[in-house]
Amino acid sequence: MRSSDGGANWVDASAGLPEDAGVKLIDDPRTPGRVFADARWDYGEASALYETTDGGASWHVLKRGVRNAAFHSGSNTLAAVAGDYNIGPMTMRFGRAPTEGLPGGR
Repeated sequence: MRSSDGGANWVDASAGLPEDAGVKLIDDPRTPGRVFADARWDYGEASALYETTDGGASWHVLKRGVRNAAFHSGSNTLAAVAGDYNIGPMTMRFGRAPTEGLPGGR
């Protein structure tokens, strides 16, 4: 849902996002109307990182299979870290995110 009048009225802003998914949102502080969504549904291919550039009127997939993205937004900065894992018989994959440019190098 999206409101442009302080919450007096609301419109659906989920066109293009999977139904029944848990969604985390963060806006891009430098680009009005640009929002990222981590939509998580049963850890399958529907779990993905989505983007809208029109304030939620439509969404498109940036990357499928993303699980548990973490977002941080500052006054002029947006940082996102996401992982992908596959645990099976003797199989494990982990990813690392670059730390350059993050506060304190963390």
